[in-house]
Amino acid sequence: MHFAKDPAVDRAVLVEHTLLNNKKGHWWNDKGLRTLNFLLFVPLRSEYVQGFDASLINNVQQLPIWQKEFHHPDGSLLGVIGASYWVARS
Repeated sequence: MHFAKDPAVDRAVLVEHTLLNNKKGHWWNDKGLRTLNFLLFVPLRSEYVQGFDASLINNVQQLPIWQKEFHHPDGSLLGVIGASYWVARS
């Protein structure tokens, strides 16, 4: 394979022949992307995902590295750290 001496030329050829960016215009003009975004929006706004996030945060609090990083919080400080996800999410 022969490469050009100028990296900009190689990049231009790669961009021209790649299929990763085959979208023309805004996403809302593409029926497939509208459908995909709608189907992703519904589960991401559901209680299922929010419950999973809260469970993940609570489970991470048990890890020794997390305990060390946050200086072994306990009591109300641990509750505030766990609840901060919901405060930021609102």
